[in-house]
Amino acid sequence: MTLTPEQVNDFSRADDFHIAPYRADGRTPGTPTWIWSVVVDGELYVRAWNGLQSRWYGSANSQGAGEITIAGQTYRVAFELISGAGHEQLQAAIDTAYHTKYADNATDAGCRTARGDGPCDSERTRSMNMTIFDETYKLNNGVEIPKIGFGTWMITDNDDAAQAVKTAIKVGYRHIDTAEAYENEVGVGRGVRDSGVRREDIFVTTKLAGEIKDYDDAVAAIDQSLADLGLDYIDMMIIHSPKPWVDFQKEDRFFAGNLAAWRALEEAVDAGKIRTIGVSNFDEVDLQNILDNGRIKPAVDQVLAHIGNVPFGLFDYAKQHDIQIEAYSPFGHGEMLKNPNLQQIADKYGVSVPQLGIRYLLQLGALPLPKTLSEDHMRHNATVDFTISDDDMALLKQVTFNDYGEFSGFPVFGGTLD
Repeated sequence: MTLTPEQVNDFSRADDFHIAPYRADGRTPGTPTWIWSVVVDGELYVRAWNGLQSRWYGSANSQGAGEITIAGQTYRVAFELISGAGHEQLQAAIDTAYHTKYADNATDAGCRTARGDGPCDSERTRSMNMTIFDETYKLNNGVEIPKIGFGTWMITDNDDAAQAVKTAIKVGYRHIDTAEAYENEVGVGRGVRDSGVRREDIFVTTKLAGEIKDYDDAVAAIDQSLADLGLDYIDMMIIHSPKPWVDFQKEDRFFAGNLAAWRALEEAVDAGKIRTIGVSNFDEVDLQNILDNGRIKPAVDQVLAHIGNVPFGLFDYAKQHDIQIEAYSPFGHGEMLKNPNLQQIADKYGVSVPQLGIRYLLQLGALPLPKTLSEDHMRHNATVDFTISDDDMALLKQVTFNDYGEFSGFPVFGGTLD
């Protein structure tokens, strides 16, 4: 695969373009390495990545052999980053693999060559560029939602929020999550509008403040979110909490207030203001109240979930009722990253603990919402094209911890607001 220098950073690593390099003694190393390749001025450059760092190899240290898997076909290839020789060998393997998948098995007579002449070219391109950003869950109302979202909690400055959203969209995120309580809807909406990506290609979620348990207040808040975001419609709006935050640890479930807010959301769907509605931080009893008395079934329940703290009973309940689980704080607000046992498992796959955490949630069927202001971390968090083994998934499910350090005072982490 040859790319221009401008294209190389947009080339998405995928399972169908994977090299496991061989050591000099012929054995496969324990840490897998994925590569990008680019030809610049007739020279092939390979970017090797092991989950923690990325570097470019030039022709000075470029010789090697590997096993390349493309479109499900595995080939042993040699590659060297000098002139056209190494590139020809690598390109030959690529062409052979694509010839097998797209030309020999093509039903369309117009798809004739391994280089992709004819209709198979677009299919080949899509396959090569598929990433987690291209994958979606189908919600219970038929709306498709990207499998990974970009969270904006604690990005309170609107200028920062706008820049973060624009950067996330540039990286590839197509699902942006905000809330009235985050006080950044103005910036998030600006970032969406200024991103250069069509509005219909971006899924925007916001949240009705947890304190709103009244129909009239909910109606006003919905309209205010639309105005603050500066959008014609909201893809999804969810009730942020079943209880006001100051009452989060108390027994009152606010059933009547949640139904009043839910009715306002349902009517906003009817009016075309919102495409999808859901909830956040709702337990089974809170969900059942909506299911028993509401007109529209909640599409999602956004909850705290990460390695070490997963409400498996709620996950099972949601699955039974066709409610998608979204996971906020997928890194345990950073505390998870300090666990040396998780680092050992991550090392086994040649990835970082954040990547392990995102992949874990995806394999549980959840929708993770990582948050960061760093473009490198945005890319890193979404580079999760590996599979955790069943044994390691079982092991990760046994991990427990609920220490959120300096953030333990937040109600969602078990604290209280005075």
